[in-house]
Amino acid sequence: AAQSAQESDPAKPTTSVQIQPRIGVLIFHEAKGTVQRTGKLADFTVQPPVDGEPLSMTYRFENTGNVDILLEGNFYVLGANNALAAKGRINTLRTFPGDRGSSMTEWEGALDPGKYHLVASFELGPDGQEVIVREADFEVVEEA
Repeated sequence: AAQSAQESDPAKPTTSVQIQPRIGVLIFHEAKGTVQRTGKLADFTVQPPVDGEPLSMTYRFENTGNVDILLEGNFYVLGANNALAAKGRINTLRTFPGDRGSSMTEWEGALDPGKYHLVASFELGPDGQEVIVREADFEVVEEA
Protein backbone atom coordinates (compact mmCIF):
# COMPACT_ATOMS: atom_id res chain seq x y z
CA ALA A 1 0.00 0.00 0.00
CA ALA A 2 1.27 3.42 -0.93
CA GLN A 3 1.57 6.09 1.79
CA SER A 4 0.32 9.61 1.21
CA ALA A 5 2.78 12.50 1.05
CA GLN A 6 1.67 13.75 4.49
CA GLU A 7 2.25 10.39 6.21
CA SER A 8 5.76 9.98 4.82
CA ASP A 9 6.97 13.58 5.28
CA PRO A 10 9.73 13.44 7.95
CA ALA A 11 9.53 17.25 8.45
CA LYS A 12 5.90 17.08 9.60
CA PRO A 13 5.57 17.40 13.41
CA THR A 14 4.09 14.40 15.22
CA THR A 15 2.21 14.05 18.46
CA SER A 16 2.12 11.14 20.86
CA VAL A 17 -0.08 10.48 23.88
CA GLN A 18 0.87 8.37 26.89
CA ILE A 19 -1.82 7.00 29.18
CA GLN A 20 -0.93 5.99 32.73
CA PRO A 21 -3.88 4.45 34.59
CA ARG A 22 -3.91 4.80 38.37
CA ILE A 23 -6.06 3.26 41.03
CA GLY A 24 -6.99 5.07 44.22
CA VAL A 25 -8.52 3.69 47.39
CA LEU A 26 -10.30 5.54 50.20
CA ILE A 27 -10.07 3.91 53.62
CA PHE A 28 -12.33 5.10 56.43
CA HIS A 29 -11.63 3.98 59.98
CA GLU A 30 -14.15 4.41 62.75
CA ALA A 31 -13.16 3.85 66.37
CA LYS A 32 -15.85 1.96 68.27
CA GLY A 33 -17.76 4.13 70.73
CA THR A 34 -16.74 7.43 69.13
CA VAL A 35 -18.98 7.49 66.06
CA GLN A 36 -21.66 10.16 65.95
CA ARG A 37 -23.63 9.53 62.75
CA THR A 38 -26.05 12.46 62.91
CA GLY A 39 -27.47 14.92 60.43
CA LYS A 40 -30.56 16.77 59.37
CA LEU A 41 -32.57 17.12 56.22
CA ALA A 42 -32.73 20.89 55.83
CA ASP A 43 -34.96 20.97 52.75
CA PHE A 44 -37.28 18.45 51.15
CA THR A 45 -39.56 19.37 48.26
CA VAL A 46 -41.69 17.27 45.95
CA GLN A 47 -42.62 18.38 42.44
CA PRO A 48 -45.47 16.31 40.99
CA PRO A 49 -45.30 15.23 37.35
CA VAL A 50 -46.50 18.11 35.16
CA ASP A 51 -46.45 18.62 31.37
CA GLY A 52 -44.40 15.49 30.70
CA GLU A 53 -41.85 16.25 33.44
CA PRO A 54 -41.16 13.41 35.91
CA LEU A 55 -42.01 13.32 39.59
CA SER A 56 -39.02 14.84 41.40
CA MET A 57 -37.76 15.22 44.95
CA THR A 58 -35.03 17.64 45.94
CA TYR A 59 -33.33 17.50 49.30
CA ARG A 60 -30.47 19.15 51.18
CA PHE A 61 -28.65 17.28 53.93
CA GLU A 62 -26.35 18.66 56.63
CA ASN A 63 -23.88 16.28 58.30
CA THR A 64 -23.76 17.27 61.98
CA GLY A 65 -21.83 14.19 63.10
CA ASN A 66 -18.14 13.30 63.19
CA VAL A 67 -17.99 10.70 60.38
CA ASP A 68 -18.75 10.60 56.68
CA ILE A 69 -22.36 9.73 55.85
CA LEU A 70 -23.63 8.04 52.72
CA LEU A 71 -27.27 9.13 52.67
CA GLU A 72 -29.43 6.61 50.83
CA GLY A 73 -32.95 5.28 51.03
CA ASN A 74 -36.28 4.65 49.35
CA PHE A 75 -39.50 6.40 48.46
CA TYR A 76 -43.05 5.14 48.10
CA VAL A 77 -46.01 6.86 46.45
CA LEU A 78 -49.42 5.82 47.75
CA GLY A 79 -52.65 6.47 45.85
CA ALA A 80 -56.31 5.92 46.65
CA ASN A 81 -56.92 3.56 49.59
CA ASN A 82 -53.16 3.65 50.30
CA ALA A 83 -52.47 1.46 47.27
CA LEU A 84 -48.82 1.47 46.18
CA ALA A 85 -48.57 3.54 42.98
CA ALA A 86 -44.79 3.94 42.70
CA LYS A 87 -41.57 3.16 44.50
CA GLY A 88 -37.87 3.67 43.97
CA ARG A 89 -34.49 4.43 45.50
CA ILE A 90 -33.36 7.94 46.26
CA ASN A 91 -30.09 9.13 44.74
CA THR A 92 -27.28 8.71 47.24
CA LEU A 93 -25.44 11.67 48.69
CA ARG A 94 -22.07 11.49 50.52
CA THR A 95 -21.15 14.16 53.04
CA PHE A 96 -18.24 14.56 55.43
CA PRO A 97 -18.40 15.96 59.00
CA GLY A 98 -19.65 19.56 58.96
CA ASP A 99 -20.42 19.30 55.25
CA ARG A 100 -23.72 19.76 53.45
CA GLY A 101 -24.92 18.68 50.07
CA SER A 102 -28.02 18.50 47.93
CA SER A 103 -29.39 16.07 45.41
CA MET A 104 -32.47 15.31 43.36
CA THR A 105 -34.27 12.08 42.60
CA GLU A 106 -36.60 11.73 39.62
CA TRP A 107 -39.14 9.03 38.89
CA GLU A 108 -40.01 8.69 35.20
CA GLY A 109 -43.18 6.61 35.55
CA ALA A 110 -46.74 7.75 34.88
CA LEU A 111 -49.36 8.45 37.53
CA ASP A 112 -53.09 8.70 36.84
CA PRO A 113 -54.79 11.96 37.82
CA GLY A 114 -55.60 12.01 41.53
CA LYS A 115 -54.26 12.68 45.01
CA TYR A 116 -51.11 10.95 46.24
CA HIS A 117 -49.04 10.63 49.41
CA LEU A 118 -45.25 10.26 49.17
CA VAL A 119 -43.14 8.75 51.95
CA ALA A 120 -39.33 8.97 51.70
CA SER A 121 -36.91 7.37 54.14
CA PHE A 122 -33.28 8.53 54.29
CA GLU A 123 -30.81 6.18 56.00
CA LEU A 124 -27.69 7.70 57.60
CA GLY A 125 -25.17 4.95 57.04
CA PRO A 126 -24.89 1.23 56.46
CA ASP A 127 -26.43 0.07 59.72
CA GLY A 128 -29.76 1.81 59.09
CA GLN A 129 -30.16 2.70 62.77
CA GLU A 130 -30.57 6.42 62.05
CA VAL A 131 -33.40 7.14 59.60
CA ILE A 132 -35.05 10.41 58.60
CA VAL A 133 -38.59 10.11 57.21
CA ARG A 134 -40.30 12.83 55.17
CA GLU A 135 -43.84 12.80 53.81
CA ALA A 136 -45.61 14.97 51.25
CA ASP A 137 -49.04 15.10 49.65
CA PHE A 138 -49.44 16.10 46.03
CA GLU A 139 -51.99 15.95 43.26
CA VAL A 140 -51.62 14.93 39.63
CA VAL A 141 -54.00 16.85 37.40
CA GLU A 142 -55.22 15.73 34.01
CA GLU A 143 -53.31 17.41 31.20
CA ALA A 144 -55.41 19.60 28.94
